[in-house]
This record gives sequence, C-alpha cells and structure tokens, in this order.
Amino acid sequence: CGGGFPIRLQTGELVAVALASGLPDIKDHGFLVDCLAGHLGVEAPAIDL
Repeated sequence: CGGGFPIRLQTGELVAVALASGLPDIKDHGFLVDCLAGHLGVEAPAIDL
C-alpha cells in the first residue's frame, strides 16, 4: 500500500502530502520520516512496534 502523511504549516494549513510506496507500509512511513527529519535537521523519535 505505502506510507504517507499530510504536511501542514504551524497554522494547520495543508500544503502538501508526502507519500512513499515499495516497502512494507511501516517502512515506507519510516523512510519518509527519516528523509524529512534529515532535511529539517531534527531527530525524529523512534516508534517501537
């Protein structure tokens, strides 16, 4: 299926949607989180499953 989530401004305005597909859903989501965190220079917390 893929993983994804909305990209919103601090005001809550929706400005984009990030999507990835090709891996199991949770790995697609993790890929997006890692890429965006790297781009923003922040550390994203890990999710224990």
